[in-house]
Amino acid sequence: FDAPAGAAVRAPSGGRVALAEDLYYSGNTVILDHGLGLYSYLAHLSRIAVVPGAQVKPGDLVGAVGATGRVTGPHLHWSVRLSGARVDPLSLLSALRSPARTRASR
Repeated sequence: FDAPAGAAVRAPSGGRVALAEDLYYSGNTVILDHGLGLYSYLAHLSRIAVVPGAQVKPGDLVGAVGATGRVTGPHLHWSVRLSGARVDPLSLLSALRSPARTRASR
């Protein structure tokens, strides 16, 4: 996702921080374990604002957009895996905003 350097990166859903460190290719990286085999991978951050083992709620600050690792400019790399399979993160956002989910959460 194209974004300006330093823009806030927030947890897309609640969970536990499984990893928060600098990796060779993806630079400053945070992996969130949302449970039930669902993981978010947020990479190329200019800074990391969480520590491994921490619990996060939806919208909590986890870092800032950057250009760390092997990239050519600032952006957010966000990928999602469900039981090891790649999932389009935008499809999950749509599901989270569905009327059925909104009614169930009231």
